[in-house]
Amino acid sequence: MIGPYRQLFAIRRASTFVLAGFVARLAHVTTTLGIVFLVSASTGSYSAAGWVAAAYAFTYAVVSPFLSRLADRYRQRPVLLGGAVVNTVLRCLFLGAVLLRVPPWGLAGLAVLVGGTMPAVGAMVRARWRNLVLTSGLLNTALSFESVVDDLIMVIGPVAIAAVVQWVGPAGAMGLITVFGAVGQFVLAAQRATEPSVVRTGPHRRATALLAGGLPLLATVFIGVGATESVITIATVAFTAEHRAPLLAGGILAVFGLGSVVAGLWYGTRTWRSSAERRLAASLGIYTIAMLVFLVTNSIPMLFTAAALAGLASAPTFTSGYSVVIGRVPEHLLTEGITILTSATGIGIALGSAVGGKVRRLARLTCRVHVRDLLCRRRSGRTTTDQNGGSIMTT
Repeated sequence: MIGPYRQLFAIRRASTFVLAGFVARLAHVTTTLGIVFLVSASTGSYSAAGWVAAAYAFTYAVVSPFLSRLADRYRQRPVLLGGAVVNTVLRCLFLGAVLLRVPPWGLAGLAVLVGGTMPAVGAMVRARWRNLVLTSGLLNTALSFESVVDDLIMVIGPVAIAAVVQWVGPAGAMGLITVFGAVGQFVLAAQRATEPSVVRTGPHRRATALLAGGLPLLATVFIGVGATESVITIATVAFTAEHRAPLLAGGILAVFGLGSVVAGLWYGTRTWRSSAERRLAASLGIYTIAMLVFLVTNSIPMLFTAAALAGLASAPTFTSGYSVVIGRVPEHLLTEGITILTSATGIGIALGSAVGGKVRRLARLTCRVHVRDLLCRRRSGRTTTDQNGGSIMTT
């Protein structure tokens, strides 16, 4: 199983740009939670912290495709170097503003600037892989590996930032995130040997990757996928809490993540004869079945089953999606096209969080109504004893 991955990392300098990309992406993923810790500790309001974090995440999702278009046009190096400098300065200003007790609206404005200057490092790493392995038959392996990296970052990131906050406090954690982001971008920019070259086209070249065939529909699909994964997380926490087993939520989500990692690694070892579009349709079908299981589940064991099934479909879905983008988007717009898919997923996650919060409140309301109904039945009924010594309820 590890054979294709061994070939992948036998490529000269591959490990270096992958590690640099991992560090920068970890900094980006942990920024949102770091903002929540920092702003809530300063203002005492999780609501304000949530709005500031959302300002960062939403602006990143909207602006990052434009930064990726600049990378396609002028190479990755100037975008990464400029982003590293400007983004680092803005992060430091944001940290200083929090320490100076700037009002939440001011912090949200600075968060918009921070999110709008963060390059889409994951898309740049995938573009480098495409540039290196397109003719070697290892592109599917590379994209599968990157999907696994995304899963690992999503698992490691929250745990790591929570631990760092306990160790050095919220301000120290945000400072460390800033250092990680800058170092990752600078090191990735220094890897010029693996950087894709600029593709020169005629005067009638497409202005944006969104005009590529099928990409708007694909982006819409991945908004739904992102929303679904977000709802899964919130609904799992709500379901286990209402069934008085809150500690099992972590285990269920771990099963989801582990299933995605295993499926992603396996998916990358296969040589597929079917098209990326067909593979995407198949993985989305499995994902839909898993969502139906989530919808009808009425027990913790069924929730574990649904999480495992959804996890097995997650990484192949994203890998196939990026394969479709690479196959359909013109080479001179490739990084932008990959970023659009990433941004669509991020927007979906934000929408799913909003919907999921309402679902959780509805679940709590339903539980209260159920408990109140039981109490009313107990008050209106009387308990008697049957011939076997058991208690029964009569009205």
